[in-house]
Amino acid sequence: MLQDRRKFLRFDIPLHVKFKPSKDKLERYVFGSTINFSRNGFCFEVQNIDLKPAETLEFRVMLPNEDAFVPVLGDIVWKKQADSKSLFGIKFIAMNKDAKWEILDYGYSIWLDNMQGKNMLKKVACS
Repeated sequence: MLQDRRKFLRFDIPLHVKFKPSKDKLERYVFGSTINFSRNGFCFEVQNIDLKPAETLEFRVMLPNEDAFVPVLGDIVWKKQADSKSLFGIKFIAMNKDAKWEILDYGYSIWLDNMQGKNMLKKVACS
């Protein structure tokens, strides 16, 4: 059995992101979306793109239930190809703490609602 090396719970939160390599001085952002989000980083999906692990990216992550992007600086930790899409694992270098906790609180609320819904189904099934 493989052991999960993650230290923190990941919440499935689809958020819009735009990003560019931090070395790129132009404002050419590429768009993608997060798959999940944790205290230390997130996973995001984008159309096939050539980026390498250890590369630093500048992100703009859209806050949940708002029309505002927050800046994030992160390193690529891993990359996986899936057909015409690329998945990347990002470790935070810098992010506004209030924005991070807003996203994590949003994810926790969704997770809690899902857990309570599953418990209700178990109670009904056992009745």
